Amino acid sequence: MTVQPGVPKFCSHCGHGLMAGEKFCGGCGTAIGPDAVAAPASQTHHCAPCGDGGRLPAGQNVCFTCRRLRPLSPDYHMPIDYLMWDLDAAAMRTLRNSGPLNAAAQAISQRLGRPWLEAAVNGIRLGPDQMPDIFNQAVLAARIVGLAYLPELYVSGEQMWDCVTLGDENGAFIAIGSVLLNFGPREMLYLLGREMGHVAAGHAMWNTVSRFMSGQSAQRTIMGEGVMQFINPAKIVESAIDAPLMAWARQSQITADRAGAMVVGDPAVVRNVTLQWAMKSFPVLKKLNVAALERQVADAVGGAHQMAEMTMGSQPFLMRRLRLQAEFSGTSDFSAWRRVIDHWLEAEKPKKAPEPPIDDGHVRLTCIACSEPLRFDRSRFANETDAIKVRCPNAACRKVLEVRPAPPKSAKIERLAPEQDDNSLKIDCAACHRPLRVLKAALAGKSEAKIRCPNADCRTVLTVRPPPERDNPDLYAD
Repeated sequence: MTVQPGVPKFCSHCGHGLMAGEKFCGGCGTAIGPDAVAAPASQTHHCAPCGDGGRLPAGQNVCFTCRRLRPLSPDYHMPIDYLMWDLDAAAMRTLRNSGPLNAAAQAISQRLGRPWLEAAVNGIRLGPDQMPDIFNQAVLAARIVGLAYLPELYVSGEQMWDCVTLGDENGAFIAIGSVLLNFGPREMLYLLGREMGHVAAGHAMWNTVSRFMSGQSAQRTIMGEGVMQFINPAKIVESAIDAPLMAWARQSQITADRAGAMVVGDPAVVRNVTLQWAMKSFPVLKKLNVAALERQVADAVGGAHQMAEMTMGSQPFLMRRLRLQAEFSGTSDFSAWRRVIDHWLEAEKPKKAPEPPIDDGHVRLTCIACSEPLRFDRSRFANETDAIKVRCPNAACRKVLEVRPAPPKSAKIERLAPEQDDNSLKIDCAACHRPLRVLKAALAGKSEAKIRCPNADCRTVLTVRPPPERDNPDLYAD
C-alpha cells in the first residue's frame, strides 16, 4: 500500500510504531518493507453510560467511564487565549518551529505514549473512591477552566514538592507531590487549577519533552556548570536545546498561575501558595512581613531581574511572578469572569428548605381596617381561648381589634357529627327536590298524611307515610 509522507506508520509484524526513515522495527527487529501500514484514521467513540455527557445523573459532574465533564452551563466556554500569557504563546511557537525539538516530541509521543509515562509516575491514582475530596476539587477546577474531559490524577512521592502535568498529544495526566497534600482545600484548588491550565494550553507534551531531554530538576540553569562549559562542544549543543525549553517553561508557569487564580478567585490564596511553594516551607507565612514583601515586589522591575531569570533558572523570578499575579487578579475582565463562574456555581447548589420563623414571644398581625402592621406580647393572653382588645397603632385609624389566641399546631380539628333529630323526618320533594321536614307528631296514629311542598314555585302535595318501626317483625317478613 502507498503510505503518505508525514503519517505515522506501524510495523506490520508486531504493530510497533515506526519513525520516518527507520529500516528496522524497534519492537521486534524486523526489517521495514513497503508493507508497513499507516496509522488508521481516528474514529469517534461514544460513551454509552453518559451519552457523551447528555445523560449524566443530577449531581454528578463527571462520567466515571469516559471522564467527560459537565460544563458549568450549556453555553459556558473559557477561552484559552484569555488565560495564555503572551510570552508563553510566543515560546510555544518557537518550540514548534524548532526541528530537533519537534522531532523529539513526536518520538516521545509515538514510542512511549501516556500509559508508559503514567507507570513511570509510580503513584496512587485518584478517583471518586480514592481521596474523593481532592478528586472533586479537580473536577471543579477542570470545569471552570473549560476542559471537556478530566485528566487522570496521581499522588506521587517521587518529587514531593512538585505538581506537574505530563502526557502527549492524545492526552494528559497530573502528578501531585505528596507533600502538597498538606495544603488546605482552597490552596489545593488553586494548585489543581494551575495544572488544568497546563492541560488546556497544551503544555503536557512539552513538559514531557523537557523532562526527558533535560532531566527532572525544576531548578536547572544554563549556567549550572559555569562559563567553562561552553568550551565543550557537546555542552554548547545541550545549552542550545535547554535554552528554548527553559524559556518556555518560565512563561508557561505564568499561564498556569492565571488559570489557578481564575479557578480559586482569591488573590490572597494565590500569593500565599506561591510563596510557600517557592520557599518549600509551610510555616514561612507566619514569619512573613507583608509590607516588606510588597516593597520588594514593587522593586522587582528592571532588566537585571529579567536577565537573571533568563540565565539562572527554569522558574519565573518569584517577585516578578507575584507582581504579574496581582496585576492579572486586578483586571476588570478577571472580576467579570469570576461573577459568571460564581453565578453558575451558586445555581448548582441544592436549594435549602426555608427555615421556620423564630418565635420571639410576639404576635404579629395587620389591622383589618388600614393594613397597618402591629405586634404585641403573647403573654397578654390570659388563656388559650379568651380574646383581648388591641388598638391599631395608626393615628389615623385607632381601630380596636378583637384578637383570639391561635390554636396550638399540635391541636387536632375534629369534625362534629350533626345532631340527631328524633322528632322529625327529613325528606325531599319528589317534584322540585327541595328538602323539607315533617314532624312525627303529624303522622302519629295515621297510615299517611298529605304534606304540601313549602317551595312557592312548586306547592306539590306529597303523600307521606310514617316509617315502619325497627322492632316490627313484619319488616323482615318475606
